Amino acid sequence: MRIEKPDETRLDAQMEELMAYMVAHDQLLYFPVTFVQAWLAGKLKVLTRRDEAGKITGMQVLCFFTCPVTGKAYYIESFRAGEDLRGEAAPILAGYQEVEDAA
Repeated sequence: MRIEKPDETRLDAQMEELMAYMVAHDQLLYFPVTFVQAWLAGKLKVLTRRDEAGKITGMQVLCFFTCPVTGKAYYIESFRAGEDLRGEAAPILAGYQEVEDAA
């Protein structure tokens, strides 16, 4: 499993691949530009698992936000398909939240 990070040298290909996977799993993207902007700004984390050929076999998209009252970071799962990545993602996300909470 890995966190997909935007690569500006191939951003169009990345977005096409991620969106095609989501659409193939019955997820309609009403606002693809907003999705890209949120991903580039770090407000979306896209977790993927890939096979040896590089094809996505599992994907989870998480929306991150900070509570304006407490200042604590939270996330909401907005998409999950294919192989279940939640077990592997939990330690990564816990570490991410600790960093965000300390800020």
